[in-house]
Amino acid sequence: MREAARAGSGDAGLELGLDNDVIVTSWRQAVERPPSLRHRVITAGERGEIFGFAAVAPAPELGEVAEATPLAERSPDYEIVALEVDPNRRGLGHEDRLLNAVAEAVESQGGQRLCQWAIAGDDWVTRLLADAGFAPAGIARTLSVEAASLTQHLWYTDLETTKG
Repeated sequence: MREAARAGSGDAGLELGLDNDVIVTSWRQAVERPPSLRHRVITAGERGEIFGFAAVAPAPELGEVAEATPLAERSPDYEIVALEVDPNRRGLGHEDRLLNAVAEAVESQGGQRLCQWAIAGDDWVTRLLADAGFAPAGIARTLSVEAASLTQHLWYTDLETTKG
């Protein structure tokens, strides 16, 4: 997350002021007591070591979506709210397996359209999403983080069209 925020802000020294203990506690609660049965956290690892995870949740309403976007007629069913892999373990297939597991989890709940927000400048995430069959939805939002503004772009995929 810090890496993505730094890439998106263009400030390699950006400090987010995140408290690791608060983050760990928050994620532990999300895993142990998810808000609903439709929320999932999926991990990647081997030999008892976890080095990546994805979290998926029902997609929130997008509000008024411009007529010209691919999501104007049908909003996503689910959203990937977090997708992280240890940078030292990237490119070994773990991220692909996480995305496949997310797709299976979404489909098992009857979902067909999946989305994820990606920070502009986070090349790892945008490349991963593009390679997995996601496309830009033409929707952006801006977040204020510390002294920086981060632009996120929404990516989406229709799961029935990404099956090989």
